[in-house]
Amino acid sequence: MHGSTTAQWITAVSAVVALLGALVAILDNRRTARQRLAYEYVARLEDPELIAHQATMSSFLRGGLQPPGISDEHWATLDQAARRDTAGDTWRRLVESPNVEDRERLLRILVYPNMLEGLAGMYNHGLLDRAIIKTHVESEARDFWQAAGWWLDEVRSEPESNTFRDIEVMMEDLAKRKRPAWYHRES
Repeated sequence: MHGSTTAQWITAVSAVVALLGALVAILDNRRTARQRLAYEYVARLEDPELIAHQATMSSFLRGGLQPPGISDEHWATLDQAARRDTAGDTWRRLVESPNVEDRERLLRILVYPNMLEGLAGMYNHGLLDRAIIKTHVESEARDFWQAAGWWLDEVRSEPESNTFRDIEVMMEDLAKRKRPAWYHRES
């Protein structure tokens, strides 16, 4: 009888150890998947093909797109602040225009914020490694968020609008987090 109790204990302990090993493997696989996906998104944000879209968005936010109805001569006399003030009218015109070129420009403007919103949604649902996003995306996202403030107000003018809410939630969370220790190490 004593031998069978010992065998049962050994079997039970072996089962617990196997279960713990499986749990550790699952958690490690999930961590690795979050890291890999985070780096894939970082690479997408740094893709050279995205540069043209980022440049269009950045130029738009800073009033760099000359709206129709303003002559070249008048446009040349406007300072940076006055040009930025025309951007809201440019946005409204692009949104309402059926013109193919305007629709293309509108979509080019939206590529980067939509990509960032997709990343933020995944971040908010715990699907991306938070330390990687903190170190590789936060400052770029913060710069966009600050530059786009006036535009976001325009886009989110509806009282119940959740447009780009995932970016806002991600930015709030990232602001509370410290950079990981490995980021501060000197090589």
